[in-house]
Amino acid sequence: MAKKARGDKDSNNDDAESAATDGDISGHSDVEPEKQSGSQGNRDIWYRGFFMLVFAILFNFAQTLLVIAAIIQFISLLITKRPNQVVTDFGDQLSTWFQRVAKFQTTVTDEKPFPWSKWGDTPDTAGGESNS
Repeated sequence: MAKKARGDKDSNNDDAESAATDGDISGHSDVEPEKQSGSQGNRDIWYRGFFMLVFAILFNFAQTLLVIAAIIQFISLLITKRPNQVVTDFGDQLSTWFQRVAKFQTTVTDEKPFPWSKWGDTPDTAGGESNS
């Protein structure tokens, strides 16, 4: 029984060595294309970093717009006892923009939000809207 366990262990070692050798061969061939595109990859990262900084600034500005919209909505509620539909629609679109910025900032997507794409246009809701 001990012999069988040792035999199994040896075959596992052979498999591991073979996998390591295969990995070395494939790893070696992957190095060359990576070197060729290294400067392009670096440039893309800095380019994205620039846009991440721009969107961080725009995000802070948009937070101010959100506070202003909330104050206007509160005043509208006090006066008319119902929400202002224009402010509600703007808040909905702004929240979608916040979501798209967060997805871009955290590299969930490479698609840049407004102003590099249409305001309120999202691939997630392209099929239909809930507030018609």
